[in-house]
Amino acid sequence: MARVRLEGVKKSFDGNAILKGIDLEIDDGALAVFVGPSGCGKSTLLRSIAGLETIDSGRIWIGDRRVDGLAPRDRDVAMVFQSYALYPHLRVRDNIAFGLKLRKMSAADVASRVAEVSAMLGLEPLLDRYPRQLSGGQRQRVAMGRALARRAPLYLLDEPLSNLDAALRAQVRVEIRKLHEKVGGTMVYVTHDQIEAMTLADVLVVLRAGVVEQVGAPLDVYRAPDNRFVASFLGSPAMNFLEASVEESEGRKRARARAVSVWLPDARAKRLQDGQKVVVGVRPEHLRPAATNDGGSRIDAVVEVVERMGWEVHVHAKAGDQSVVVRLDGGDAHGVEVGSSLVLSARPEDVHVFDA
Repeated sequence: MARVRLEGVKKSFDGNAILKGIDLEIDDGALAVFVGPSGCGKSTLLRSIAGLETIDSGRIWIGDRRVDGLAPRDRDVAMVFQSYALYPHLRVRDNIAFGLKLRKMSAADVASRVAEVSAMLGLEPLLDRYPRQLSGGQRQRVAMGRALARRAPLYLLDEPLSNLDAALRAQVRVEIRKLHEKVGGTMVYVTHDQIEAMTLADVLVVLRAGVVEQVGAPLDVYRAPDNRFVASFLGSPAMNFLEASVEESEGRKRARARAVSVWLPDARAKRLQDGQKVVVGVRPEHLRPAATNDGGSRIDAVVEVVERMGWEVHVHAKAGDQSVVVRLDGGDAHGVEVGSSLVLSARPEDVHVFDA
């Protein structure tokens, strides 16, 4: 049982509050990802769970045990660090076996566990090499193997892919997801990379400035962000934000600004007053070219930059004095050039409304 529960966890360094009262529950067997900008407290929170940082106040449970007063070695967690933290003078097999030997396991059990983990991660040909003889991806797999050999109920991974190049990150990311399916333990993973967060997580925990902004399944958080920060942080290109005023027309409400007329979703619009200032959010993939006589939402824009990526095109444009980015399929971008006019539309259900 490795359900993780935190209540009112606070931590400061030199008078600066890093964690400002974290309340969080992670179910047994889940892969939870802490995501947020640099300095938001995600690594400090992970290290607090591991016991590598002593919290100022609050309580931490792993399973049925309260652990905030226990030393790291007594919390029964396995951790993978950003820097791999391999012993340079030990061969791969001994790096994997190191923690098992500290726990006084028999030589036969250690050998069996090393063989099992090596087969799982494809490390058999590397067992007699030293870390200096390995690539970055291979070192990362060894660090993962050392953690997995523990068979701990809780695995903590602190930005384990940040030192890898883009292609290798994608490969190892898939391997980590497969490993979680095989191992079945609870994993808590820290990253600032939203692609890693969205693709790996069962549960996404978005942090900012020591506060949990939103928790949920990745697609739920992406589709229904609680606030403008979460909406802006997830998604690439980022969500468009347009300042506008609410206007009632034909029994419905829309957001109006120079070159912008966007129908608002009925559920949100009920709470808005005529003339109220709002910020309308629309993701780039939800903006589509519209006919000039389209009676729905309409954004009149002038194209400033066209980024052609083969599979898709990112169009940067100006709607009045506000910037918008549109993500189009290659076919939809035919004829879109710098300086051309572009009429865009969005469905009301794809429009987010934030208080200005």
